[in-house]
Amino acid sequence: MIKLTSIVIAIVGIAMLYMGGKLLLLGGSPFYVVIAIGLLITAVALFKNKKIALSVYAILMWLVVGWTLYEVGFDKWQWIPRGDIIGLMGVWLALPWVVRPLSKAQGAARPARFHPFLGTTVIIIIALVIGLAFYDPYPQAGKLTNKRNPVDAAAVAGNDWAAYGGTNNGQRFSSLKQITKDNVSNLEVAWTYHTGDLRNENDATEYTFEATPLKVNNTVYFCTPHNEVHALNPETGELKWKYQPAKDRSYLQQHQTCRGVSYYAPESPVSSPDAPALCRKRIFNATTDAKLIALDADSGKPCADFGDKGIVDLRANMGNIRPHALMQTAAPLVAGNLVIV
Repeated sequence: MIKLTSIVIAIVGIAMLYMGGKLLLLGGSPFYVVIAIGLLITAVALFKNKKIALSVYAILMWLVVGWTLYEVGFDKWQWIPRGDIIGLMGVWLALPWVVRPLSKAQGAARPARFHPFLGTTVIIIIALVIGLAFYDPYPQAGKLTNKRNPVDAAAVAGNDWAAYGGTNNGQRFSSLKQITKDNVSNLEVAWTYHTGDLRNENDATEYTFEATPLKVNNTVYFCTPHNEVHALNPETGELKWKYQPAKDRSYLQQHQTCRGVSYYAPESPVSSPDAPALCRKRIFNATTDAKLIALDADSGKPCADFGDKGIVDLRANMGNIRPHALMQTAAPLVAGNLVIV
């Protein structure tokens, strides 16, 4: 048992010395190297059946406590990465089946089952950790008033729902007043529309329809799990146009969904006779195979002046990109003349 314990501690010490050394070379804390040295000294002493190993480890535990208090104070959550492994191994070393064989190896007539220094250290630290569990490092005590601030009319959706959250403010609040809590129960289905985009045998197990439709430009826009974009007449539900992207099927092995598209319209209408009519208003679609696609909002045709014939590969210049490492499921954010993913 002692030999196996020493080997485990040595492995942890070597790993921490390697990773702590890399951190130190990058300008990080040197203390992980100190911990590693303490672990290796403990491991060697244990392997030789030296009882001093337990005292060395107790000193190491107090050094970790002091270092943690210096760096993060009593923030209990930040104690975990600094002391979880050290604490658990300390509890193990303080148990009788570790202490007794070491005491016996030193020739004690009555081998001890309790190491005073390490045992007391472990008890004190356990008590400290239990106390920290009841301490809130970020108290939020206070009272909230019921005061309501006036709603900024520009921040809420009106007749249109032009972004994922109504507007870019994301308040998901509409100023329309025809539907109220008193008449909402009287609503009836006006129309239904079936996309025809169904899960097939090559798709991921998690295949969900989660799109938040946009209603803007007198059209309802949304996307399907395969990143098809559908544009419907809001009054009749009739299809205006549909765009079906060519996708890399190898990416369809994780959560297959599309949560929405984004709409862009220039702040000032283009009046120049030389300006192209196509793509003055645009729909942006981010796909699960890491593409960003720009479509003309009126026709659904790709915008030739955007990326490569309407498509930007989001993996470009990223490096070390493996299949499934980058997937876009959220709607892009259109902010002024920028589209952000």
